[in-house]
Amino acid sequence: MIVKNEEKNIKNCLESISPYVDEIIIIDTGSTDNTKKICEAFPVQLYDYPWSEDFSDARNFSISKAACDWIFWMDADEILINKPEKRLSEMVESDAKLYSIKMVHYDNSIDSPDYNYHTSYNYRLFKNDKSFRFVGKIHEQLMPDNLEVLEEVPILEIVELHHIGYLIEYTEEKIIRNLSILAKEKEASPTDPWIHYHIAVELYRLNKIDMALQFIDLSIIYFLQSLLKPPALIYKLKYSILCTFCRESAYKGIEKAIELYPDYVDLHFYRGLLLYQEEKYEDAAKAFSYCILLGEYNPKYLITSGAGTYNAFYYLGECYTKMNNTKLAKISFNQALLYNPNFEKALTKLKALS
Repeated sequence: MIVKNEEKNIKNCLESISPYVDEIIIIDTGSTDNTKKICEAFPVQLYDYPWSEDFSDARNFSISKAACDWIFWMDADEILINKPEKRLSEMVESDAKLYSIKMVHYDNSIDSPDYNYHTSYNYRLFKNDKSFRFVGKIHEQLMPDNLEVLEEVPILEIVELHHIGYLIEYTEEKIIRNLSILAKEKEASPTDPWIHYHIAVELYRLNKIDMALQFIDLSIIYFLQSLLKPPALIYKLKYSILCTFCRESAYKGIEKAIELYPDYVDLHFYRGLLLYQEEKYEDAAKAFSYCILLGEYNPKYLITSGAGTYNAFYYLGECYTKMNNTKLAKISFNQALLYNPNFEKALTKLKALS
């Protein structure tokens, strides 16, 4: 892993992973806090690396130091949650080269009754045969020399990482740093759709909504101009923004996005929200019911907690309330509470209907 000023996270991270690996390599890019001192209490190989505004350079330096047959990469704000009976290297198949790992990304406090998280499956365990490298100065991606490796990537089901970085304040300083790196990337590759997407993410974090939407649309355009289907992740960001800020004319666009990704529960959930905002409660109820049918397990996508369970049931209850069907509304709110017993909004609605 690469670290800088991670004294709040690094101990928990290392305690979670150290029993399951044979070596730990840490690249420090300029910590001024107690990060390095905490690391030295563990059996790690610690290297200093001058920061060059290029995350991939630091990542590739880290994997160049690995001596074992397999490499598992992670960040300091991630924790291995489950406790496997074996080391990671003992869980892999001999003919595999790359594994995907389930990740849970928390958006707010785990102790909050309405806590939110996203699940995704990411390439985190790969064979140390010099055929993989990281690319991209920021939001770096692991890439194999042979792209056919990515066609069927097995999931190592027994391993689960929790990403808690967003529980800690995501500072404006980090956002400005990211935008500065991305601006240089954009200057070098002015039509790279991924760079435009990542700029949109940072602008959204700064609450610059209109600018974020402009960069999302540019990202989609550049994907299409390259004869590539825009990834589902881009449509998720676009319609999460549009649903939050009640933008008009979003409904037609989300229908087209769903045509591209018909099994993506988040897009159907946003469609339901847009219909609800337009007071089309019967159609919205059908959309939320379909979310429940799809559920929340789909390794292809970044999925929002509740989109196929408690939030879908909650909005289904809201639709039935608007349609004066108190019986079905109560059933729906109770179903939401089965998935999230402390869900305040559903509890409040049930009390109001009693």
